[in-house]
Amino acid sequence: MTLKWILSIAIIFVILFGITIAVSADESSADLIGLDQKQYLHKPPELPAELGIKIKDNLYSSKLIEGSSLRSADVIHLYEGINFISVPKPLADGYRTGYEVFGEISGVVLGWNGTSWFIPSGNDDIVPLDGYVIIAEEEYDISLEFDPNGIPPTKNLTGVNLIGFSDVNPATARDTLYCVHEDWSEVMGYDAETQQYETSILNGGTGIHSDEREMYPTKGYWLWMDNPGTLIMLNIPWAV
Repeated sequence: MTLKWILSIAIIFVILFGITIAVSADESSADLIGLDQKQYLHKPPELPAELGIKIKDNLYSSKLIEGSSLRSADVIHLYEGINFISVPKPLADGYRTGYEVFGEISGVVLGWNGTSWFIPSGNDDIVPLDGYVIIAEEEYDISLEFDPNGIPPTKNLTGVNLIGFSDVNPATARDTLYCVHEDWSEVMGYDAETQQYETSILNGGTGIHSDEREMYPTKGYWLWMDNPGTLIMLNIPWAV
């Protein structure tokens, strides 16, 4: 056998061995994330067609997609474009209606009633546990004023829900949703800075889908329920 043939066989062996290692590594990575490299189980609802806006779909990825955790509980920072937001505590009188919270924003505010989108009334109170989508024309900060004596709401959940995080400090998804721990399946945030959905969190999930990942104040989240349940606020009463 000539030296040329020996070298050729050696090169082929190295290539095949390298591919085997790479495939094994990919398979191991897929096992760790628990979803075979999918970012989510449930596809989020599309935004209203008349807006002509679609959110970037990251269905397949082996990397964690998650926004910055640096958030102030009393300021909602809006990025230009799509934002999923919420308020972490009941708002004070004079600072709680749709007009009072969103009145100076240039853009569109949307709510979700469990089956379809709607535009909240300017006279309706903006309350914890509800999530909202704001499509902002420019960056803007919304300052929040909390009511130390506010009545904590509850939220009935079934199917697909747009919820708000209800504390001034981050908490794991497991703790945040403990009141419905036997009923929820998946929760998903949105990174307004990069304009894409974050990697979803699964009930009992592992790896990048672990329910030990944290949820954050002023963010809104999609939440899917296997069974109906009632969401309550964290850490009641609050120390203000």
